[in-house]
Amino acid sequence: MSELLEKLKAGAALTHEVWVSDCRFVVRLLSDLDRQRCQGEAAAYLRTQGVALAAETVNVFDAEVATRMLARAVLDPETNAPVFASADAARSILTAPVKDALLAAYVELESDVNPRPGLMPEADYAALVEAVKKTPQTTRLSNLSGDTLRRLIITLASPPST
Repeated sequence: MSELLEKLKAGAALTHEVWVSDCRFVVRLLSDLDRQRCQGEAAAYLRTQGVALAAETVNVFDAEVATRMLARAVLDPETNAPVFASADAARSILTAPVKDALLAAYVELESDVNPRPGLMPEADYAALVEAVKKTPQTTRLSNLSGDTLRRLIITLASPPST
């Protein structure tokens, strides 16, 4: 059991280097707890700003969650410390294009680690299925999302179509 927990913890330590506006950053993968805290803090912040959470304000909420995620995920490559002291600091410093570029880098890292079935190209998925058929104990499986693992189980358990 401890080996499994170590693999899960290692996934949370994954990072990706990115250059934005001639500056080098490291983006780290956030844990589910980090994401939940970003969502809760965003909702509380928007209430203090007089923004009611409703269908018509979902874009404002999503933008605030993204800002909070970047405040946690963007690191100084020299120190591995967060670049932004807080979400307020990130919000006051980031321009829209820089925020979009950093967010794209984060989404790319997340997609590399946890590909979603709808986003994984069919050729990659077919190669994954073949790799698992040849070597079922492959370590690549520990980096897949639950959705991808469910799809893989269904694919492998289903009789071949003729």
